[in-house]
Amino acid sequence: MSPKKFDIVKNLALVTQLGISMALPIVAGVFIGSKLDEYFGTQPILLIICLIVFSIASFINLFKIAGIKNKKRTKYTEDKIENIEKKEDSKADEEAEQ
Repeated sequence: MSPKKFDIVKNLALVTQLGISMALPIVAGVFIGSKLDEYFGTQPILLIICLIVFSIASFINLFKIAGIKNKKRTKYTEDKIENIEKKEDSKADEEAEQ
């Protein structure tokens, strides 16, 4: 697989992961809130509370995932820059020896 296609697949996987990690807690909050409302007979109150709490949790999860991915990308970029600098230094040393 070419590097460009690999990047497309990698980015698609990231977008899918972010979408699922945002949608799943919100859907779970609606489901749990509605079931609690049925059980306690407090029609929209617990649904709204669960929806708010689970939405906040999904945004916190989003920022955690984005932060982790950004750190990995920064580390990868720094490593690439270091390798390029090492190659340039070795070329300069070889030219100086000649």
